[in-house]
Parts: sequence; structure tokens; C-alpha cells
Amino acid sequence: MDPFCYHTGFGNFFESEAVPGSLPLNCNSPRHVPFKLYAELISGTSQSAPRHENQCTWVYRVQPSVAACEWTTPTQALFPLATAGLDQITAQPTLLKPSPVPTTQEDFLASLRCLGGAGDALSQRGYRIYTFCVQLSMDRCAFCNADGSVAIFLHKGSLKIQTELGWLQLEVGEVLIVPRGISFRVLNSDSADPGQGMMLEVFDGLFVLPDQGMIGTSGLASSRDFRIPVAAYDKTEVESRTFIIYHKFGGVFHIREFKYSVFDVVAWRGTYTPYKYNLANFCAVNTVTYDHMDPCIGTLLTVRDDAKAFALSLICFAPQRRVAKKTFRPPNLHRNCLMEFLVVLRGVYEARPHLVPPGGATLHNTGTPHGPFPDVYERNLNATDEVLESIEENFSLMVEARLPMVLTQYAKRELNCFSYATSWSTFERFTAGLMEI
Repeated sequence: MDPFCYHTGFGNFFESEAVPGSLPLNCNSPRHVPFKLYAELISGTSQSAPRHENQCTWVYRVQPSVAACEWTTPTQALFPLATAGLDQITAQPTLLKPSPVPTTQEDFLASLRCLGGAGDALSQRGYRIYTFCVQLSMDRCAFCNADGSVAIFLHKGSLKIQTELGWLQLEVGEVLIVPRGISFRVLNSDSADPGQGMMLEVFDGLFVLPDQGMIGTSGLASSRDFRIPVAAYDKTEVESRTFIIYHKFGGVFHIREFKYSVFDVVAWRGTYTPYKYNLANFCAVNTVTYDHMDPCIGTLLTVRDDAKAFALSLICFAPQRRVAKKTFRPPNLHRNCLMEFLVVLRGVYEARPHLVPPGGATLHNTGTPHGPFPDVYERNLNATDEVLESIEENFSLMVEARLPMVLTQYAKRELNCFSYATSWSTFERFTAGLMEI
């Protein structure tokens, strides 16, 4: 059960205070802030961005975040498996097995393994995808990603996330978004059941809800179902142990050292916040007559670059009824001009059942043919038009991106299932009646 309280609503303006009276009235940056707190602005967009796009949050904290007692950049890379470079591009279909549990217990940052991506952080274009296994809670440290926003999703266990703006609980079937520059730490809720999942890091713009067009006011992800933390701060004073922020910038982890916890925001107001979403609330839209809709109809969140062009989308495959008549209902055979990286969070994925377990993922790069396996294809050719109820526990997420994904050596060496690319080789070739024409 989630122990935390939340605000609700995507993109809303919120005000939150952990101590009554700590939020300044009628002024964001008064000369004297209640309780002698420091006013600090966190900008998520250009300050001159159009009003409907402008995102920022004012925080009121015990000590300003500029008060680091030391900045260092280690000569040896911190978390080398997280910052590993990309290998050569591959065009063939790829199946990645779930990452194994590390033999030594690790916290969130130490357990990050980069699977691949595209672009780079300094150009603010592209993305990275990581796997993790949280066996230990982050102690006296936090993660601040100046390179981009992150989306975190689990296939096993549960996690508690402490952010500068408050606490969130993350369960399997939920997606957590922490925007660029917001510090957070990850705690394992159950030491006997480590939290395992993936993290998507996006260097481009912010996640936004997709336009609904002719769908209208209902359907897909509703603004009301997004959960935003309420203000909370660390009240214990522990000066004997240094508090470290691992500050990721330019693809490198830098170190900021403090005497006290950086989770000292007593009150805040604004629109730039972390949030989570439960995929069970997704209102799936599909055909009620015939034919097959494209997977973009399941878009949960999308990212656009500075030119407002499509960069990346998170697509939700949630339980839904299949009612199309005289139609091949599973995902069809296709080639896409975009990269598709699909991860199973719970249950099975119908086009490739029993091969991709929770935590497993498939990569189909730009132009790579893929689709249902031959046995799935054959079974559905002989299916009837009866209404099918999807299994309620089936949840998958797909990252669809403009830039093709390049895998790391770790993903290729440790997780790659090399036989996957030939999984469609048993499709029959039907020539009866064609050669004589």
C-alpha cells in the first residue's frame, strides 16, 4: 500500500508546504522568507518560453543548493557500466534477456547498466536506456541528472523515491518521471525482493501528454491520474557524515559534497515537478469495427525537440478488449521508420508470448522487419470474431524514437539472445497458383 499523499493533475500549478506558513504569500522571492528559508528557482524550460510551455518551480529550503562545500570530478569514471560508450549499430532484430541480479549488493546508481541509446548529452539530443537492480538504499547521497529527464519503471519489487519536492512510491505497472535537474534518491522497500527495472534518460525536451485530436476529451492517459508529491523534508541534523550529490553532466558523474541533507525543501510552488502514473488507469483506444490500429494509439507521453519535431514517445500496451471483425488482431508484420524498444513489465506480450519474460526487451531498429511469431500468426488466421478479453495483468511499455538505438558491449555480451533474429524463419512460402499466372 502506498504510504504517501499526493497532489493530482498533469501540468498543473501546485503549492505545497510541509510546515504551515512556510510558503511566502503574494511574492516568489520576498526579502524575508518565513522561517528564514532560502528562496531558489528551478527552471525546466527557457525562462522566455511561451506561457503554456513554461515550467519552473520555486523552492524554499533550509540551505541553498549552491552551498556545496566541495565540487570534484573523479579522474576515474564513477559507475563505468552506466557511462559505457555505445558499440556498433546493428540492424537485426534483438532480444535482450532480463539483467541478472548482481552478485554484490548495490544501490540504484551502482547497479545501473547502460543498454544503449543514441545522440549525446552535450548536444541535448537523443536518449539512453539502462537496467538496474536495487538491493541497497542510497544512503547519504542523491542523484541529480543535468543531462535530461528520466523515466523509471519496474518489472519486480517496489521502491521508495525521495525527491527534493517530496516522496513517491513506485510499484510494478507504474511509471515515474523525474525532470532534469531535480535531485532524488532511491530506497529499496523490501531487502528480500530487490526492485528491478529500467530507466529511460531523454536529452531532448520534457515529457508531455500527446495531443488527442479527434479522440476528444477522454481516452489515453487522463491528467487527473498523475500523482505529484507533497512537500517533505529531512528533519534530522547529521553533520558527521558528508552528504554527496552525484551530479551527472555531459555524460560524466561529478561530485558535490554537503554537510547536511539536500532534501531540505520545506515548501514549494510551481509546475516543474516529478510525477508518477499507474498504467492500469490508461484508457486504451482501438477499433470497434475492423482493421488494425497503429501502436501510436497507445501513446502515454511524448517528447519533442526544440524545433517541436517528434523525438520520442512512451507507448503503453495495456489490457483491452479485442472486437475487430475479419481482422488479424495481434500486432501486424511491419517495418517502421522509427526505432522500437519494447520491455515487458508484467505478463506476456501477445505477438511474442513466452519468449520475452518480464524484464526482457526487444529492439527493432529503423527499417528492421518484425511482427508476430509464425505460430501466433497461424493461430490467429484461424481465429473467430468472438470478443477477446485481454489478460488484466499484461503490461508492456515501448520506447519509440526518431534516432536508431546503438547497443553497448554489456548488452551485446551479457544479455543478447542470438537466436532471436531467426525466430521468423519458419514462415511458409506460398506459391500455389502464382507461378502459372
